[in-house]
Amino acid sequence: MRQIKFRAWQTNVGDYDKITKKFTPRPHYFYGENVIINGDGQLLSVESGWDIQGVEEPTDYVLEQATGFKDKNGKEIYEGDILRWKHYYEITGEDIETTAKVYWEEKDASFVVGDWFEPLGHLVDEDKVEVIGNIHQNPELLEEKK
Repeated sequence: MRQIKFRAWQTNVGDYDKITKKFTPRPHYFYGENVIINGDGQLLSVESGWDIQGVEEPTDYVLEQATGFKDKNGKEIYEGDILRWKHYYEITGEDIETTAKVYWEEKDASFVVGDWFEPLGHLVDEDKVEVIGNIHQNPELLEEKK
């Protein structure tokens, strides 16, 4: 049975300079297994060990669930991760490299990658995928190459 884990991209953290009275945002991920959500579905905190990270506003975070899969290097794959893999493209007869984001597809109740809904489990089973970043820290990885 897979363990349900989450990470949250928190945007309301940073450094405040008392002299200049300026706030420098330093968003980051925090990871945990116990998520506290109120009756409206709003994230209140994520507990990781003894550390409880509180969240004040729903705009302060993006909650992402672990998929239960690991990439070819053993790194855990979460929603929002950007994956890269090579595969054979029959039309051209060449191996091509594809980059796509992991997300939850409610209709199929599964984690998928890309706009064509490639099931994540299929790619992981073939030991093809590698986590190369995430949509918050590396959005440029999803931009089309020119």
